[in-house]
Amino acid sequence: PRRLKTSDKYLFQHLSFQKAKIPSFSLTKHSQDLNLQKHCSIHTHTNHMALILKQGHNQRGYFEKHEAWSQYDEIIDLVVKSQYFTALTIDPPIHTETLNEFWANAETVTVNDQVISLNSTIQGRTMAITPATLGIRLGLDDVDAPDQFPNSEIHLTMTECGYQGTLSHATIFKKYFEPKYKLLFHYIIMCLSPKTGSYDQMPSTFQPIFHSIVNETKFRASSLFFNELVLHHLNTKKKFLLYPRFIMQCIIKELGEEVLVGKTTVLNPLT
Repeated sequence: PRRLKTSDKYLFQHLSFQKAKIPSFSLTKHSQDLNLQKHCSIHTHTNHMALILKQGHNQRGYFEKHEAWSQYDEIIDLVVKSQYFTALTIDPPIHTETLNEFWANAETVTVNDQVISLNSTIQGRTMAITPATLGIRLGLDDVDAPDQFPNSEIHLTMTECGYQGTLSHATIFKKYFEPKYKLLFHYIIMCLSPKTGSYDQMPSTFQPIFHSIVNETKFRASSLFFNELVLHHLNTKKKFLLYPRFIMQCIIKELGEEVLVGKTTVLNPLT
């Protein structure tokens, strides 16, 4: 791996996040005093294939109320006032050429065997995505939120929401919920999860989002989304553009629209 130069000041921008789940990306105060030549490294994974934009992934949510579907008003209210509303509704222009440049030049920055940043260069300009970056750009405001909940609490929430399936497995299924909670399930999977198929299934990693919305409590989703970006980067066989709305939002806010190249592509909204 290429050693990180101490002149790379962007590395420690926005590093106010705390411990996340798989893997851990936390930095203690002492970490800022590390000898970077000994403890930091940058890892690049090359994928020469152009990644495609997958419709039905990272869609923009739709939250209009109407008397024809008034049974969903409670769920719409919960989502609108949740920490996820910005992440669900941001609609930046989608430039697939720019997104491909981001992933082609992506590098993970590692400190003491912990990935703490996903960096890239676009049109000669460098940017870094960290959990804190996502927390700011997606309006999550979750720096002080827990990064996990006890399984017992999540299972209680599912039971109180009328879930009829077994909770002994890591995955829960949309069909076992009543209609209004099927809608919440739908929002999470289609707009916030990395899934591009099996939309009727929610893995355990995304169940805390369901739990936090229903209970109107915060969850450190920024770390979860960051984990997914890192895992996608490390996947040498990846074929699609993960979280195109989220990445475009970060690119535009961090570097400005002047770095965008190519035509825009329409990402269909959630229906």
